[in-house]
Amino acid sequence: MDIQKIFSAIVAGKERVIGAAKNTPFLKAVDQDGNLSFRRPVEVYVDSPDLCLYFGGSSNLWFLSKEERNAPIAGTSWEDLGVARLPRPLPSQSVPAAAKELANKWKFRVTENYELDGLRSVLQRLQGITDFDRQQKTVLVLWGFLRNHLASNPQIFKGRCSWYHYKDRDGRFDSQIVECLQEAKWIPTKGGTLEKPGDVPKDDLLDDFAGDHELINILGMGTNTVKGKLTGIADNIGIPSAAVELISKNPKEFCRLWQKLTKPEFPTDRLENPARRQQRNAEHLANAPKKDYALRSRTVRISAGAIDKKTWLKEKYTNNSRQMVCQICKYEMPFRVPPGGEYYFEAVEALGDFRKENEAQYLALCPVCAARYKVFVKDSAKAVEKMRDDLKNAEGLEVPIKLGDFEGSIRFVETHLFDIRASLSPPSNVSNNDGEMERERKADQVV
Repeated sequence: MDIQKIFSAIVAGKERVIGAAKNTPFLKAVDQDGNLSFRRPVEVYVDSPDLCLYFGGSSNLWFLSKEERNAPIAGTSWEDLGVARLPRPLPSQSVPAAAKELANKWKFRVTENYELDGLRSVLQRLQGITDFDRQQKTVLVLWGFLRNHLASNPQIFKGRCSWYHYKDRDGRFDSQIVECLQEAKWIPTKGGTLEKPGDVPKDDLLDDFAGDHELINILGMGTNTVKGKLTGIADNIGIPSAAVELISKNPKEFCRLWQKLTKPEFPTDRLENPARRQQRNAEHLANAPKKDYALRSRTVRISAGAIDKKTWLKEKYTNNSRQMVCQICKYEMPFRVPPGGEYYFEAVEALGDFRKENEAQYLALCPVCAARYKVFVKDSAKAVEKMRDDLKNAEGLEVPIKLGDFEGSIRFVETHLFDIRASLSPPSNVSNNDGEMERERKADQVV
């Protein structure tokens, strides 16, 4: 058959001739062993190093012979005849599980599905390569082919089911190409291993792959990881994926917020026998001791009123939105007090043994953080000394703190941290009298 006549027919738009030519073995082709054969255009590839690497030593791979490649072509290209430069998408007869479920549910029949020429072979061959650099080079070639197909022929990544009675109603599912790629270990990781796409977090991808977001999403990259599963659930209920990212970076803060937004189950204690319980209560009250009172004298701290610590702290820890923030949990103070609507908070003295009254010695805390601080710091001499050292030596504006099972920090505005550190190192004219300090420690104790 005269090749020039075929190309003339193509230029003239004679589709019948083109269709016949595609399936006629008239092109001189050569395999990787140098054997010549006349093949159909739809069996032939344009020779390239990437295709040779992708197909490996396949004996059923045919390239255009040098003679044909150099033949003059007027007004058309080899691709018009079906000669390919990328691995060919081929019709697939297999029906993935997702397609079967879709077909059974909606009475559909599978009408489109695709596999990729040589894909299973190259994925299997990768497992026998022990050198990671060679593995990576082969994968990069495959990745490039997939990227090019996505740009020029994206429909091959989806199969289609059609309803028997209405052609315009159909369902979509991942094609055999995608299913094959998802089931194989072929994605190189920063750890030097090949893994399934779903098992590779996106941040563990090599730089050569990280930018192809559409292909990454098609392959389901990272969907089998905990983070990936959370993202999938979030997408299903309309939560932005950025929220999942935020949660993964701040798990403790999220747990605290979750605890605030959910109410614990309230305890129950059923009254089984009211009459018997009434009798026991009467007996208990009859035998209970009477209240007794006696006058006691106390040493109380009378100098605290010389400063206005609450007003000072309100000014320091109220933001531009007029929200007052706790220094430890960093949440808005939980409620306001009528009638003025001022925030309720506690001004807790950081250490308790400062020698002079000063607003900077106090912390602005919500009731829960205040209680924790008093129990786990103020009631422990060792914890107080550690807090003193941490206040002196902490870098930045946050001082680390551990309150029972809670680990966090005390955050300061810059002026407050400066002032409280000054209180820890008083000028030389401030008394260091041990007796005075002892009296301060005994303040509010019963004499």
